Amino acid sequence: MRDAVVVGSGPNGLAAALTLARAGLRVEVFEAHERIGGGLRTEALFDSEVLHDICAAVHPMAPVSPFMRSLDLEAHGVALLHSPAAHGHPLPGRPAALAWRDLDATGQGLRVWGVRWVESIRSTTSGECSVNGSIPLPPAGDGEEWLRVPWESPTRSAAAGNRAARDSTHHA
Repeated sequence: MRDAVVVGSGPNGLAAALTLARAGLRVEVFEAHERIGGGLRTEALFDSEVLHDICAAVHPMAPVSPFMRSLDLEAHGVALLHSPAAHGHPLPGRPAALAWRDLDATGQGLRVWGVRWVESIRSTTSGECSVNGSIPLPPAGDGEEWLRVPWESPTRSAAAGNRAARDSTHHA
């Protein structure tokens, strides 16, 4: 006999099933695909031995997610891998712009626009540009989990966004 049914074995379905099971419920998960994982599956496609991420490959919030942290993945031999470049943007006729984990390194890669870009980012933040600095996560269960906006004022942030949009249009 089951207490709960979860349809879909993607990350949200598995998280829901685990949460229910941790609460003592008997859970059954149903999945239409032959393999679990939903959009986080990795499979060989196109009659190839090359593995492809199905739907998603980058999960920037995983290291700071209270749920993901509760899984203690390292104790189970799972390590989250992080690319040195968080993402890139192709540019016509020149090398792609890469967002490195280091703000100054990103600015250096933007060449002549880099200094201005770094200044615009620093002018809108409290100096902390990492995800871990922007979302403090207190110990689970205290009910005081607050999302701290890393900007000094919403008005200043909106103005900086408008400047950035104009700058990116001008430089693209």
